[in-house]
Amino acid sequence: MKTLLNFACGRRIHPDWLNIDFSPMDNRVKKVNLLGTLPYADSSFEAAYSSHFLEHLTPHSASKVLQEIRRILKPHGILRIVVPDLQNMARAYLNALENLKHFDTAYKSKDSSSKAESLFLTGGGQYTDSVINCMGDSAAKSNLASTHSPKQPRTHIHTPHPCMLHDSTFQELEFQYDWLMVEIFDQMVRMQSGGQMGKCFESIAQSQDSTKAAFIKERVGEDVLNPTPIAHIPLKNKITLDTIANKILSFYLKIMYRLLPRSIRDEIFIRTSIGERHKWLYDSFSLPRLLKNVGFNEIEILDFQHSHIPHFNDYLLDINADGTPYKGVSSLYIEARK
Repeated sequence: MKTLLNFACGRRIHPDWLNIDFSPMDNRVKKVNLLGTLPYADSSFEAAYSSHFLEHLTPHSASKVLQEIRRILKPHGILRIVVPDLQNMARAYLNALENLKHFDTAYKSKDSSSKAESLFLTGGGQYTDSVINCMGDSAAKSNLASTHSPKQPRTHIHTPHPCMLHDSTFQELEFQYDWLMVEIFDQMVRMQSGGQMGKCFESIAQSQDSTKAAFIKERVGEDVLNPTPIAHIPLKNKITLDTIANKILSFYLKIMYRLLPRSIRDEIFIRTSIGERHKWLYDSFSLPRLLKNVGFNEIEILDFQHSHIPHFNDYLLDINADGTPYKGVSSLYIEARK
């Protein structure tokens, strides 16, 4: 029996791991009710891993799942958990808000032209640094900072009109602010599959806006302009009892939706996929506390490329083949031992 467990695996699987989920999309994944008693003996696994799953459960349900995982781990076995990082998202949101307010205040002041030039052409002001730090992406940094290098004579700089500079920069900051609102709230409140996030992805793909796409890829790992093709799954692997049952259920729910009055159907009928919505978020205090309360110890905050699980990066679960984080910079990575 395999001694590495990948629970709530979705499509991110590896043959060296036992991959389990509620409703497998592939018959290489074993169907298991993760909210019940897991069908494995005590102390069966050397390591267990799950990414972006706990946030889809209530804290009470998450605690029950973790208790079961602890039961089936061997003594000193490792649990690795990845979730969206509320702390990261909150800080990024506050930075985006402050950047918008500072920029607009500077531009509207009576010497707005000189301040706009000072902030965005010298590359040496506190606000410019704040914008660049918020954006994070090296290409985005270059886009702002390369407008003027302190080593270059000022007379050699060709700059756009201040009004044009204001409009384009403000729109970029405004997008970052809007995206972070979506990143935090959309999966909690959406009523239709995809929600505002899906609409945002579609809009950027249509406009081919590389700046917005780069910001999103850095934040959550999603390459909007070059989406990763879903690995080909043979038809025989796709046809499972779960897929057939889900198709029937989907057809039934569509009929029920159409029977409701048009004026209220979208208010009372949640049309998202099972497990699509978030029910909680965690940070560097709340998730370690949850793990400690369940009985785990040696709790440690890591990152996407470091793990105590031997050869973990070789499995390409948290890291892409090009060395980038699969889920972007906005995830929290924690390991603990039984």
